[in-house]
Amino acid sequence: MPSSSTNSYTDTALLDALEAQGWGIGVVHDDDKHWYVLTDGTQDVVVDGPFPFFTTHIADEEDCKWARPTIREAISAWIERCRIEDEGE
Repeated sequence: MPSSSTNSYTDTALLDALEAQGWGIGVVHDDDKHWYVLTDGTQDVVVDGPFPFFTTHIADEEDCKWARPTIREAISAWIERCRIEDEGE
């Protein structure tokens, strides 16, 4: 992973970080122009290939602290949040 500065990630590094996760991630934009990277929520189980599905993401109080005005900043903040949480374990 790149350094922890939220402004130092390339677009490729941001996408690679999202792709490296083994579970669903929601990159969500709310009506108030905030971007979030969310990991809590539900979605239909995809069995055989892509098909229409329904998904719900949940932004709790902690998630809202990491909301950012741009998608790049939100993904960078999510990477930083993961780093901080990993160091705390």
